[in-house]
This record gives sequence, C-alpha cells and structure tokens, in this order.
Amino acid sequence: MLHGIIFLTIYFIIMVVPDFLPEKRKSGRLTSTVISSDSNFFLSGKNMSAVVLLVSTAATNFSAFTILGLSGAGYRLGYAFYPVMAFGTGFMALGMYLVGEPLGELGRKRSYVSPADFIQDRYGSPALAKVYAILLVIITLPYLALQPMAAGIILESFFGVPYRIGVVASLVVVGLYTTRGGMRAVARTDLIQGVIMLVLAAAAYAAVLHSLGGFSEAHNTAFKAAPQLFERAGGGAGISSAALAGYIVLWFFADPMFPQLNQRFLAAGSSRTLEKTVTIYPLVTMVLFFLTVSLGVLGAGAFPGLSASESDRIWPVLIAKAASPVLASVFMIAPLAAIMSTLDSQLLSLSSIVTRDLLGKKNTKPRNIKFITVVIAAAGLIIALYPPNNILDFINKSSFLGYAALAPLVFGGLYGKRLNYIGAFSSIIMGEGLTLLFGIGVIRPGKIPAVFIICGASWLAMIAGSYAGKLHPAGFPVYRLQDKLPLKWAVVFIILFILGCDFLSYFVFKSTGGVLAGGLPLWMYYQAGLCILLAVGYFIFFRKKIGERLI
Repeated sequence: MLHGIIFLTIYFIIMVVPDFLPEKRKSGRLTSTVISSDSNFFLSGKNMSAVVLLVSTAATNFSAFTILGLSGAGYRLGYAFYPVMAFGTGFMALGMYLVGEPLGELGRKRSYVSPADFIQDRYGSPALAKVYAILLVIITLPYLALQPMAAGIILESFFGVPYRIGVVASLVVVGLYTTRGGMRAVARTDLIQGVIMLVLAAAAYAAVLHSLGGFSEAHNTAFKAAPQLFERAGGGAGISSAALAGYIVLWFFADPMFPQLNQRFLAAGSSRTLEKTVTIYPLVTMVLFFLTVSLGVLGAGAFPGLSASESDRIWPVLIAKAASPVLASVFMIAPLAAIMSTLDSQLLSLSSIVTRDLLGKKNTKPRNIKFITVVIAAAGLIIALYPPNNILDFINKSSFLGYAALAPLVFGGLYGKRLNYIGAFSSIIMGEGLTLLFGIGVIRPGKIPAVFIICGASWLAMIAGSYAGKLHPAGFPVYRLQDKLPLKWAVVFIILFILGCDFLSYFVFKSTGGVLAGGLPLWMYYQAGLCILLAVGYFIFFRKKIGERLI
C-alpha cells in the first residue's frame, strides 16, 4: 500500500520536523527548540493554557486502549462497556481535580517538577520518594509498551509493515521529538494528535455506518447476530453492576496517579485551567468512547466469530471494508494519533522520574535525558515484542490496579494531616503486594472487584501505620477535603456515582426484548444523559467556587 506509506511518512514528518527547526523569540533572535532548564523541559514553564491542557490531557489519557482495546471490548462485551468508559472516565475527572488542583498549587509554590518531589516534601522521606518513583516506572512500563505494541498491530495489519519494524518505528519517531523539545513538543503534538484522533475517528465511524447501510440498519444487523451485546449486562463474561462500580472506582483512583497526568497538573497555568478541563471532560468521553465501543459492536455483526486477540483488530478490519484504500489509510491515522500522544507523554514522564528522582537532580543534562529516554524506550520495546492476547486484561492486571494502590499515598498526603511516612510505606507494601497476588492469580476477587479489596486494605494500612512515627514535616500545607469538595457537593457527586452504576437497569434490562430506539437500547440514552448531567454539575460547582474566591 504505497499511498498508505506516503500518508504515514507525512504524518511522522509533521510530528518530528517542527522541533528541529529554529524558533524565533520575541527579541528577534533565532534559537534552538531545546530547553535548557529541566523545569521548563519537563513542564513547559508551568504556563499551559486551558485549551492546550484539555486537549493534551485527553490525548494523553486516550491511548491505544481507546481505539483498539475499546473496540475489542465492544466486540466481546457489547454496549455494556460504554458506561464503564464514558461515565466512568467522566467521573474520574473529579479525581483529577481533587489531586490535580492542590498538587498544581503546591507545585507552583514549592517548585515541584515531578510527582516524587511532592512525596518527598510531604512525608520528609527521600527513601519513600525513591520507592514511589521506582514503582511508577515499573507500573507504567507495561502501559507504555502497549502503545508501540498497538502501533505494530496497526502498521502490520493495514500498512503491511512487519510488526517488529512498526514497533521500533513508532518508538523512534516519538523519541525524536520528545527528547528534542520536552513538554513543549509533547503538548504541541498532543494538540495536533488530539484533534486528528477525534475528527478521524468520527469520520471513520461515519464511513463504517455508510458501508453497513446506515445507523439503524447496521445496529439491527448486529442485534440479530449478537443480541447479548445490547443487553445491560453485556455479552461474554459480561459487566455486572458490581463490576461497573468497580471500574468507576478504579478509574477514579488509578488515572490521577498516571505520572503523565501528574506532569500536566504541575504544568497547568492556574487552578482555573484545570477546572475548565474537568468540566468539558465528560462530554469528550461521551462522544469518543461511543464511537470506539459502537464500532466494536457493529463489527460483531459484520465479522462474527473472532477470537479475543483478533477482536482487538476489529477497527482496521472494519475500516478496510468500509473505505477505499486511500481514504482508509487516512482513517488509520486516528489510532496512531491516540497511541503516539500517550507514548510521548509516558516517555517524558518516566524520563523525568528516572533522571531527576532516581539518578539525582544534578544528572538532568540534555545528553543524560536523551540516554535515559532511549533506555526506557528499549525496555518498552522488549515488552512490546511479546504482546498479550487481550489488551484490556493486560493493562487491568499490570497497570491500573498498581496505580490505584498508590492512591492512598497521594490522596492521604494531600488531605490527611496526621498521616506519615510509616503509614505511607505500609500502604505501599499492602497495596502493591495485593496487586501482585491478584495479577498472578494467587488471590481471586470473586464477585468483589479487586480494586475495592486493594484500595480498602491500602487505606487501612495507611491509617494503622501512621499511628507510629512523627507527623508530617512542620509547616507543610495539608489541605482540608471539605475546602476542595464541600459536603453538599460531595453528596451530589455520590448520587451521580450511584446513578452511574445504574443498578435498576440490570433488573429492568436483563434481556433487551428488542427494546431499541434508533438502533440503541434505552439505557444507552440514560448513560449519555448522565455524562451531560455530570458536565453540568462540574460547571455549576466550579462557578460557585469562583464566586467564593471573588467574595
């Protein structure tokens, strides 16, 4: 596919070349795009605007999992996975606010560059900060490896590029502009790739619908082939009400722990910048996750009988069927944009952690940063060369639970006045130990989602361990949770969480019974409406906060 290779080459050039061109400063002098200060390099001067923060955060958070993993989940589980991602990730934005706003405020006042700076400052323990940094690297590496892994799948199945060459090429391209321009380059490319991802994903979905006879016809065909994919509990293993609640809680605690998101909290120009991002986030998740999950459902009607690993490739399979070779090559840039916009942020954040927090702040010379980035990319390459059978299961077991186990350390550090480093160490040992046991199958959660057990045990260990040792370092400005989230608003969001779990629908819609409206089951409209309601709730909440600040 020569035209595909041409489009791919143009896309890679657009991502890389601008960071190797000279830049004109206001004074009129031409300078290199390389940024000498490690704070500027990793955080782009801590002045990221609201638009850039929103698109960069979305592009960073929407990874290979968004395109390939979710379409595969839609194929296997059906629309039942839509609320897991649409409402679940929209609700997670509240967790981004509760962690990101105070962390950003502290970062601007106390000159943080990485999340480990906060841990050391809060708990007064360099050893704890190093353990935390090491864990972030270990937990993030499998998630990082997922990105070139997915790129290799796309380049092989659609562009004819051998899998291993595709893996290496994606890492090389991202490594070039990341090591050259740091956060500024990453934010610039994320802005471009975020727009590309959303526009092309929508266009590709429209093309698929057209090839399958339109929205209603495509859904009727899928319903006849696999009616279980329209049921509230879903197909395959299904999504129970308890599992749905577990996913929402998992996203709430895990995602704000992503080091690449923590970098954006520290890079935000102000608290108001993050608040705007949180407000719009549920609307973005409502639209984008519908496109990807729905495409998987429609794929089950068009190509029934695929295995779990094959179902993760349903996106390129459907695109190849729906569009001409030239147009399909353009559409396939969408998942590549999702992949690379996450990969660059993960490379940058892990490079920051290793160079500053593990090797020492004196080792943040450009050549050291470049070398460490290459080493991290090589580690991701090794993992990507031996891909898992199922993208969704892979990151659930290897990364998300590990991030969630760190939540007590960060949430407790921000809001728990009497929590100390002994409690923090206890929490890490308990949480990550249980995560490992769940991951290798020694402990099986049964009907109780693993995140409830892991987070519950981690919090208990945090509190119990904090009864020993000293309090937090004197003068550290620990926040009061009720100042960030007043009780009445906490009740509002708890009610929205309960509504999002949608317990009633599991009894009302045990079987779809052919109850469809415009091709979709009724409960899908309910879930989309909740995303809108959540965004409205955020808007009113933050508007009230602004009024309180002015008073």
